[in-house]
Amino acid sequence: MSGDLDAVRLKLRRAQEHADTLHSAIDAFLWRDAYDATVELDAQTNELLVSMIVRERPPPEWGPLLGDFVHNLRSALDHLAIALVLSNKPTAKINQTAFPMFAKDPLRSNAPASDKAAWKKRISGMTAQQVAAINAVQPFNNPLQAGRTDTLTVLNSLSNTDKHKRLIPIGGFAGETVTLIPRKLDGWQLHATTGTVPVGPIQHGAVIARFPLTPIETNPDVDVKVVAQVGIGITLDEGVPPGTAIDQVLRASYTRVLDIVNDFEAKFFA
Repeated sequence: MSGDLDAVRLKLRRAQEHADTLHSAIDAFLWRDAYDATVELDAQTNELLVSMIVRERPPPEWGPLLGDFVHNLRSALDHLAIALVLSNKPTAKINQTAFPMFAKDPLRSNAPASDKAAWKKRISGMTAQQVAAINAVQPFNNPLQAGRTDTLTVLNSLSNTDKHKRLIPIGGFAGETVTLIPRKLDGWQLHATTGTVPVGPIQHGAVIARFPLTPIETNPDVDVKVVAQVGIGITLDEGVPPGTAIDQVLRASYTRVLDIVNDFEAKFFA
């Protein structure tokens, strides 16, 4: 490992420590059934209604912890940019050097002058090969499927949000599937046992799914027992695409930044 990247590796190590702490806290929170689903029969509409129970909400302390994780990852990339410049000229001025992150090409013909200036300022002192490598990992050069957002774009959004607002963790759905497991459903025919839960935050008492029933007896038993299994995650009220779980952000962001660092180390610091 090159000594030039010591600061980068230290930032990555600290980010991983924050991620491990958050992973453990989220796992413990969900394990104690902070959220649950209940199923009740609506005899007027002949439906099974799946509603949410909220026993506990995510602690607000997770927000600053996630912010620290994001800050260390973002700083790792900035230190990588600085190391690139200093590898070319050890006495170079680096007070404006940073790792650029642009969702749109800052050098496109109709780009705002501020974007072009910001790009040039951040990469000043880098070689053409180094700039090409940075350009290659930019979000604008990594088209994704519809509905998905580039990992660096999410990281940058979280970094900007954390600087000006609180990162507020909330329980949420990511378009997961709710599955019904009938235990006692005498006199009824259940037409489907799976349904899609809409993306969004979890609200106590909210009905998240309806399953039609057909009576197959004259007086079907209204004392039904059905269990619902629902995929639940911890997301944020803003800063990430709707329904994106914090766990997903931690893993994807860390992996993406680590891959960039390893790739740049092999190319420019070997």
